[in-house]
Amino acid sequence: MFTEENLTTFLSSFDKSEHEELLDVYHRSILKHLDIIKNALKSNDEQTLKNTMHDMKTFCYMLDATKEGELAEYIENTLIKNEIQKAFEKTPEAQNNFEHIEKIINNYKQLYKNKF
Repeated sequence: MFTEENLTTFLSSFDKSEHEELLDVYHRSILKHLDIIKNALKSNDEQTLKNTMHDMKTFCYMLDATKEGELAEYIENTLIKNEIQKAFEKTPEAQNNFEHIEKIINNYKQLYKNKF
């Protein structure tokens, strides 16, 4: 499960002057992807869900959120295999994982702004 430690390790790869911007960009991105997933589920849009899971797989792996990335990859591959029901059944779990990541990024972002 993704932790603040994963986030700080990721951020340590960049100059401190870039941290606030990175946090903002990643936070906006995950919020946008969560919204897209919600709408794809409502409309049973498997293509949009597949594309978004592809994005989230990359997003998660970049942050070293391995478990979350593996689940996004599983859903993407399941959709590629046309096992739509299976993919849609696993998507709420992925949503919860992504919401967890969003909370950690948002909390850290708030702490970071108050600290610097």
